[in-house]
Amino acid sequence: MSVHVIPGDNDVLFGRGFKISAHPGNRRLRNIVQSQKPNFLAARKKEKREIARRIVDEITSLIPP
Repeated sequence: MSVHVIPGDNDVLFGRGFKISAHPGNRRLRNIVQSQKPNFLAARKKEKREIARRIVDEITSLIPP
């Protein structure tokens, strides 16, 4: 028995290569991270964790998950 999973546009895929990096969920994640980069670089350690948590929360709150 084999199971095939088709990733959705909001899924973030792990791996290397063009197909992975071109996936819509991965592009969205890169855009979010890029938009937060100045805040992250200026933040203290505790604030960096909060910024990272907000990014994860934003990605996981997308519908469908």
